[in-house]
Amino acid sequence: MSANQKRQNRHINTPKKIAPLGGNNFPRRTIPAWPWLAAASLLVITVLAYLPAIRTGGFIWDDDAYVTGNLLLRSLQGLHDIWSKVGGLRGGTLQYYPLTFSVLWAEYHLFELQPLGYHLLNVLLHALNAVLVWQILRRLCVPGALMAAAVFAIHPVCVESVAWVTELKNVLSGLFYLSALLCYLRFLNVWGPEPQPAGPTSSRNAVLNTAPAEVSNRYWPFYFLSIFLFLCALASKTVTASLPAVILLIIWWKTGRVGWKNILLTVPMFILGAGSGLLTSHLEKTIGASGNEWFLLPVEHLLLAGRILWFYAGKLIWPGELIFIYPRWEVSQAVWWQYLFPLAAIALIAALWMARKKIGRGPLTATLFFAGTLVPVLGFLNVYPMRYSYVADHFQYLASLGPIALLAAGAARICLRPGAGLAKPAISAAGMILLTLGWLTWRQSGIYKNADQIWIDTIKKNPSCWMAHNNFGLSLAGQGREQEAEVHYQEAVRIKPDFAEVHNNYGIILVAQGKVEEAITHYREAVRLNADMADAHGNWGSALGGQGKTEEAAAHYHEALRLKPDFPDVHNNLGFILAGKGKTEEAITHYREALRVKPELAEAHGNLGSALAGQGKVEEAITHYREALRLKPNLANAHNALGIALVTLGRHAEAIQHFRDALQIAPNHADAERNLRIVSNLNRNGR
Repeated sequence: MSANQKRQNRHINTPKKIAPLGGNNFPRRTIPAWPWLAAASLLVITVLAYLPAIRTGGFIWDDDAYVTGNLLLRSLQGLHDIWSKVGGLRGGTLQYYPLTFSVLWAEYHLFELQPLGYHLLNVLLHALNAVLVWQILRRLCVPGALMAAAVFAIHPVCVESVAWVTELKNVLSGLFYLSALLCYLRFLNVWGPEPQPAGPTSSRNAVLNTAPAEVSNRYWPFYFLSIFLFLCALASKTVTASLPAVILLIIWWKTGRVGWKNILLTVPMFILGAGSGLLTSHLEKTIGASGNEWFLLPVEHLLLAGRILWFYAGKLIWPGELIFIYPRWEVSQAVWWQYLFPLAAIALIAALWMARKKIGRGPLTATLFFAGTLVPVLGFLNVYPMRYSYVADHFQYLASLGPIALLAAGAARICLRPGAGLAKPAISAAGMILLTLGWLTWRQSGIYKNADQIWIDTIKKNPSCWMAHNNFGLSLAGQGREQEAEVHYQEAVRIKPDFAEVHNNYGIILVAQGKVEEAITHYREAVRLNADMADAHGNWGSALGGQGKTEEAAAHYHEALRLKPDFPDVHNNLGFILAGKGKTEEAITHYREALRVKPELAEAHGNLGSALAGQGKVEEAITHYREALRLKPNLANAHNALGIALVTLGRHAEAIQHFRDALQIAPNHADAERNLRIVSNLNRNGR
């Protein structure tokens, strides 16, 4: 052997022999022959399964904070703030997911508030994720890779992540997470089924280079690209922080060991992931993920984690009844059977560890991937949605890949082994499974038509869901259906009397019904339960202002603004009180602040116009009156005020028309009637 050949052989990683199910390498025969056709098939079945969401899907629940009511999406300054401001209380987004909100910013400028474009992008991203899953599993030589990707593409558990516009953060972060993993595998020179160069390194099995010092220079760009894509994943949603641990897990699966060089190469990812995770944890607390509702004893955290794991595994295997908000369990160390969940999980992992030499490391790898990816939502950390349910389908979007890949690989190994004669029945069974999953996904994605449909479906399946009753009541109240809303508010109060938000919402419709004192009782209770609830202070101030108690009202407005400085309605209302006290300059400051935050607030335009008119700035006042009427043509007071301003300029004919418009809207508007009579007389007298 020549010296050159010896040097070459020192750089060869000898492939491991094929192990049983889930072992180090897998036979090549499971790889599809037509990659482009397979990828196109994944795209087609995904789009077909999600057609109801694409065609009729609307905006629901948190979509107001993320899209429909998110003012940051409407300007270049907003795009700057998305990246530069951390946290909603500082003028940024609720969570620091700048890449997700930047994509939403672009979508807003492309589609405005037409939901079709948002839903289509979510579906296409999910389809791309399915293709990436297939490519990763191919490269790792996992049997049944295409079947696993297809199941992921149309599994109904993924519907919440795909059909809910807000969950762009899930599918987008998933895209970068999977892309980063694929690049890292390329860096490790995982050949999988790809054609390999002839010579001593050729093999029918996957090759995993775990000696980074021996990696050719041409592979290092994949390493840095992987880190960049991982950073993009974190900027989309920090649940992807588990990627470096997953990389080390894959290395252990394929080789049975993890070297220090492997660990050192993932250190930058661990640092980035830890930093992002700490920031997200802090921001969760700022939006309310703290307090008694999240308190559990240490042993109860373990009980909860075990139960969550089995819940998600069960939903993957049998997605029979999916609920937007599942019932929130009572977790107690005094209930013996709750210990079975963590004990069973530990026993399973221990059994797979002991059996790894017989069945391979694959099953344990898939199980650890599943559990490890779910760690952020196992109840050890405070996550706001756990206020109303410890589980949600979108929490297991990436984690579901572990069990799906394991089951697909196991079925493929059993059905496709030589001499089994199960190939044709296996294909038929796979077709039936995909048709069933596709139908379930089609049906489930149909409930994302609008918020009302979501809450109706949730209440039907989970009648004790106080959050659904509250939100459905809020939607009904917005449609002017106060009596129906009141029924749901009362039910929410009955189920959860310490829910501050429902007391605040109930107070609003009581004011609309003229029951101001009863409304104030609910506002008072809301503030008692949550002293930092700006909305309750603002509404309480409005109720007091309506009773003429302006000093008390102003005190609540000031408190609301202390808690929430960018509160346009409160700025407007406080400005109105200040104007009534002759403090015109202060009033104008608040009106302008209200319009800075919410330029489409018609009432603020009208009130600012009146304040400016009082200072003799009639032309500027008229501009604001007209803007108020453009935004809300049925403002009788704005028509009347504009008429008065026009009279000041001698434009009587225009003024008369606005007085008439005011009376058409509000026939008993005494000021408009008097002004119309006076100006009409002036016209007749030729003045």
